[in-house]
Formats: sequence, C-alpha cells, structure tokens
Amino acid sequence: MRFKIYIKAVIYILRRLNIYPLRFLQSKIPCNLLESNLQMFSCLDDIKKKGITTLNLNSILPQSEILKLYDFVDLKIKTPGKIQVKSFIKEYIGGDYDSGIKLKFNDDDPILNLALNPFFLYLIKSYLKQDFYLIDIQLAETLSIKNKERKQSQRWHRDPSVRSLIKIFIYFSEVVKESGPFEYISSTHNNMNLNPINGPITTKRFGGSFYPDQNHLNNQIKDEKLIVNTLLGNKGKIIIADTTGLHRGGYCEKGSRLMCTLVYYPKGDPWSSRIRLNNNNKNLSKFQLSFIP
Repeated sequence: MRFKIYIKAVIYILRRLNIYPLRFLQSKIPCNLLESNLQMFSCLDDIKKKGITTLNLNSILPQSEILKLYDFVDLKIKTPGKIQVKSFIKEYIGGDYDSGIKLKFNDDDPILNLALNPFFLYLIKSYLKQDFYLIDIQLAETLSIKNKERKQSQRWHRDPSVRSLIKIFIYFSEVVKESGPFEYISSTHNNMNLNPINGPITTKRFGGSFYPDQNHLNNQIKDEKLIVNTLLGNKGKIIIADTTGLHRGGYCEKGSRLMCTLVYYPKGDPWSSRIRLNNNNKNLSKFQLSFIP
C-alpha cells in the first residue's frame, strides 16, 4: 500500500512538471472542426473563461436517442440502488470510486455511449490539450434530508487534480432550488495551470478533494463579488465543468434530484479509470475506444 502511495506521488510530481512520455504520439483536434461547430467553440470559450458551460441533450442527440436514454434510466431507477459513502445519495450506477471496483458496460449501453459522444470527446480534448480517459460514471439520486448542515460534497470544494479535469453532469429530473442544484463559482478553476484563477489554493497534493474554510470563502464571495452559478434546469440539462473550480451540490430539502455524472482525467494523471467493456466491441469507433483503458 505504501509503495502505491510513493508511485502516485512520483507520478503527481512528473505531471506537475507537465511531463508525459507519450505526449508526442497524441493526435490533435483539427482546428476546422472547432471553427465549424459554433456550439462547441462557444462551450470551449466558456470553460476556459468561467470554468463551466451548459447545453441540453437535444443539442447533441436526436430525439430517438434521447427517448432511448430516458427509457434506460427509468429502468435503472426501478432497481433497489445502493447508499454507499454518502448517506444522502442512492447510486444506481457507480459510486464509491475509491473502492477500486471496476464498472463493466456493454458497448451498446446508452449511458456509456453518451459519455463517449464525439461532441464531448472533441470538446474535452480541445480544453485539456492532451489525451484523457473516461474514468468514472455515476447515476445517482440525491435524497431530501432533514439535516440543515451541509455535508461532504454539499460544501464548497475542489476536486483532486494536477492541473485540470472535466466533469459532465446531466439532469434526469427537473431540478429546482429545493431539490439540490449543482452550484459553481465562476473563474475559480485552474484552466490547465497549477493554481486557480481565483479563490483559495488547494493544500491537497496527492489525492483527495480540498474543502476550504466555508465561512472565510463565503465572506470572500461577498467581498470580491464572485459569481455563484446555481444551475436549475429541466430534465436533459447538461453541465460541463472543470471541477478544480469551487463547486458544491446535492443539498436537497424537498423531493429528490436524479443526475448522471461523467468524469474525465488526462492520461498520466494518478487517477485510474474504472470503466471496462463486457463484450467484443461492435458499436464503438476506434476513436471512442481510445478513451477507455
């Protein structure tokens, strides 16, 4: 166990120095692809400047695929689900990433295919400027709680990263103020640098999310007039964020929130993918498969 920690520390240092041995083998996203797709260009600009952007499923998927996806999710939430690490979250897919348990998918799984949608892959690679892996998928319901005190990810925090990562959140229920919307403080992300544009700098170096002093941060938000985005939305809303930026969510006071979370880290970072395929591939392209170990 201690050996693994040492290896992770060495990898982290190498990545901080921006060293990745296979960098020269990486293919680049053609410039004309970004320039011709105004939506992708706009989303990329938003993430670079603010750390976050939004769109809807109907912007990237035909209606027939959206309905297929909704039917799949409806079947999933009829299963018992599990409450694992967080008492206020019931997980139908994934959860407890630190357990190391692999998640196995069929190549025609609608959630996996959404995670490997070329729009997402091109956008993320254009932002990270390097190859990356899809490392986690979660479909979870945030439950209403009586506790008035925010816990764990309900508090402002930064996700662990060397320079940057991307998380995509898709609402599968209507999300109002009482049902626990995702919140994000604009321009507090690293934007592929070692330190954030604004806000307290993480003290975590080799793993773990960083939770700054909440009272101090709330005062900073007020004093410096930082912009807090509260992402309300209907079923099908997509949020794409560099979660090195300060964010929180899931504080549900009434009803519940059903959301899918897709997580992407640069190759070479010390966070491994738990995604695996069950069967011989017939439905995914070689390009899509390159984002799964």
